[in-house]
Amino acid sequence: NEIYSMLYDKDIDKIYIGTWTGGINILDLKSKKFIHHKFNPENSDSLSDNRIKSILKDSRGNLWFSTHQKGLNKFCEQDSKFLKYLHDINNENSISENVLTEICEDKDGRLWIASRNQGLNRYDPSSDSFTRFKFNNSDYYSLSCNSISSLFVDRSNVLWVGTWGEGLCKSDL
Repeated sequence: NEIYSMLYDKDIDKIYIGTWTGGINILDLKSKKFIHHKFNPENSDSLSDNRIKSILKDSRGNLWFSTHQKGLNKFCEQDSKFLKYLHDINNENSISENVLTEICEDKDGRLWIASRNQGLNRYDPSSDSFTRFKFNNSDYYSLSCNSISSLFVDRSNVLWVGTWGEGLCKSDL
């Protein structure tokens, strides 16, 4: 499998490995054993997509996985269940699309999720909802493009947004 993302969790000595078609592989460095999580159409608590683009452990200890075509997954390791956040055309507080590229967290504990074609999403855990940010030709301060390749929040709580073909954007959070 092609590996697209990895995360080392020093608190529990595990490596989370996101692959292109093999889902998530978790290497427990203490036991030297792998645990595999893949999409299972017969299990609604399984991973939503086997193509993992990015992995984040947030400040509350939650593990998040962005997928290539089936949204955002939050992993509950205690019972091996995945909570899915998917685009809902009838809900403006849902994620903007299901093709996601990157996840990061700001100093206020909000998640920022990049999409391939529908801009940037901010997830607020207190309201369990998303706010969408998109390119707006009449707003100089909007994103320069809706196709986002990378995200980073620096130590000054500035969000840096890398786009596909339209450069770099930044926002003081």
